[in-house]
Amino acid sequence: MKRVELLNTIKLASPALLSDNEVVLPVLKSFWFTGTHVIASNDVIATCLAVNVSEKVIVPGKKLTSFLSACNTKGVKLATSKKGNLIVRCGSSKLILSSLPQEDWPFEFPDIEKAISLTIGESFFTAIEMCSSQTPDTGLGSWIGGIILTFGSSLGVYGVGRGRSTISHFDVKDSTECSVKEAKKLKKIKQISIPSSFCKAAIPMSKEFGMSAILHITEDSVVLDWDAGSNIIAGKLISVEMPDVVGKFEGIISEELDFIPITEELTAALKRANTIGDEGTCHITFEERGLLFRTKSKAGASLKDLVNFRENEHTPNVDAKIAADLIVKQLDKCEEIAFGSNATVMRSKSGDFTYVVANR
Repeated sequence: MKRVELLNTIKLASPALLSDNEVVLPVLKSFWFTGTHVIASNDVIATCLAVNVSEKVIVPGKKLTSFLSACNTKGVKLATSKKGNLIVRCGSSKLILSSLPQEDWPFEFPDIEKAISLTIGESFFTAIEMCSSQTPDTGLGSWIGGIILTFGSSLGVYGVGRGRSTISHFDVKDSTECSVKEAKKLKKIKQISIPSSFCKAAIPMSKEFGMSAILHITEDSVVLDWDAGSNIIAGKLISVEMPDVVGKFEGIISEELDFIPITEELTAALKRANTIGDEGTCHITFEERGLLFRTKSKAGASLKDLVNFRENEHTPNVDAKIAADLIVKQLDKCEEIAFGSNATVMRSKSGDFTYVVANR
C-alpha cells in the first residue's frame, strides 16, 4: 500500500494515543489494527478509522508513526511474523514491532442504539475549532477543559480559556438536522460538556472525511460518525459540576456595548501593546483624536500609542485596562470590538462568533 496513505490515516487516529512520557498501560500508547480498521484510545477519547491493512496486531503508535514519517519510499509492506509481531518494510528499511495481546484492549465504543442523533455540518466544525483553540486540555477532571454544547432554538458552542479569562461562543444556526422527537429530547438535556481533546481531534477528521457527519449523544458519551461507522471518534462526557458559563456570557453581552470596527491600525496597536506590556496588560482610553494605548513593563519599557479613530464622528466611551495578549489570539476571527468596563467583547460581522476577554 502507499506509505503516505497509511501515514495520514494513523496520524488522524493518533490524538487518542497517550504520550510515551506518561506511565500508563502500553496499550494506551498503541494502535490496534483489527484487519479493517485502526483504533486508538486513551481514558478520554477513542478513534476508529478504516484502513487497508489485513494484519491484526496491537503495536506502539508513536514508533510506527515516526518510522513511516522518516521513510521516503512510495510504498510500504506489512506482514506478521510467526511470533505475531508486525514487520514493516519501506524499501530496504525494516521495522519489527512487538504486538500486545488483543485481550488487553480496555476500551469499548459507546452503544449508540438509544443515542440522540443529529446531522451536523460545516458550521459545527467551525464552531468547535474556534471555541476550542483557547481551551486547555484538562481531561475529565475539570469543567474548564470542556466545550459546552447548548440545545435551544439553535446549537450553541462555548469554550472557556485557562484561568477563566476568556469565553468563546459560536451560534450554529444552519447546520444541524434532527427529528422533532430528537429535538425535544435535546431541549430536555439543555447542555452537555465534551472534552476539548475530542474537538481538536475531530477537526482534522472533518477535513479528511467531509463536513457532514452524525453526532450521537448517549448518557455518558458523544460520538461523531462519518460514512455509517467507517470512521468515528468517541469521547466521554465531562460530568463534573460547572458554573453558569452561559449565564455569565449572556450577562456580559447584554450590557450596552460600544462596538467599533477592528481596523489594521487598531490591530497593529494591540499587537504592539502585547509585545511591550507585562503579560499583555494595557490601559486604553479615548482621547480627543483617537484611542490611546498606555503600556509599561517591569523592565522599564513604556509605550504610548495613539490610534486615530473616528467613524461618522463617533467617539467610543473607552477607559479600561485590557488583556491584549488574549485579545490578539482571536483578532483574525472578528471584525468588531467593544471595550467594556469589565470585559472586552469581539464579534464577527455575521454575529455567529463572539469572544469575551475579562479586563484586568
